[in-house]
Amino acid sequence: MEKNIVTGLSKEALLFLEQNDDLIAEAYKYSQVNLSIAEIDNGDRIVVIMEVGEDTQARQLRAAEPYALLMRDKLLDCQGVAPDDIVFTVMENLSDAEEKRKESYSTLAYKLNEQIETWLNEYFLYREEVENLYPKYKIEFENNLLFCPDIPGLKNKRHGLILPFIILRLFAFSTDEATEIIKKALEDIQKRKKPFQKNEPISKIKMIDKLKTWRHSKKHKVVKAIVDRVRGNVSHSPH
Repeated sequence: MEKNIVTGLSKEALLFLEQNDDLIAEAYKYSQVNLSIAEIDNGDRIVVIMEVGEDTQARQLRAAEPYALLMRDKLLDCQGVAPDDIVFTVMENLSDAEEKRKESYSTLAYKLNEQIETWLNEYFLYREEVENLYPKYKIEFENNLLFCPDIPGLKNKRHGLILPFIILRLFAFSTDEATEIIKKALEDIQKRKKPFQKNEPISKIKMIDKLKTWRHSKKHKVVKAIVDRVRGNVSHSPH
């Protein structure tokens, strides 16, 4: 197998590579794609990377994907979940609210819709102020929903649309659907209308489906195992 192109990795990262040599070799054997790792967040997190060359084909990436996901799961086992992972934070909060505080799925959907609406209203005020001060940015906002310039001295706090977009994608809306929902909501806010009807955009059914899927996910199981171990319910590492 070709040598992994890695430099400046910590001892922990190098140890992880050594422990997974066989997996990396097998991935390369069947896909001709090199799996490696990189450190992010000032070395606090290790992530899996696939080295994609000029001649790498889609079929090779598909063959390498199961091995990359297995490495990802091994990383979750040894380093846990990133605390600033937006999806993780949202889903664990929803899961706890339903399981521990016994809040209904309808209530959870309502609260999440209210939060999305709050984010959109805050974004609208921020965008309106920026466009009034700098008309040149108007076309940028129209062409790119994620455009969010950091301008000092604004009355309204800087708010982007990345959070509502991520939440909509998380709840099984396509990129196009999420974009249209956000655009329509902003149009309604501009008209001083409430952006969403009752049970929109996240319905009770979507909340049920997503939480059931989440509770079978690797991330949730890792967190539950850690919590159980801390509470003394189990004494071994999560698998």
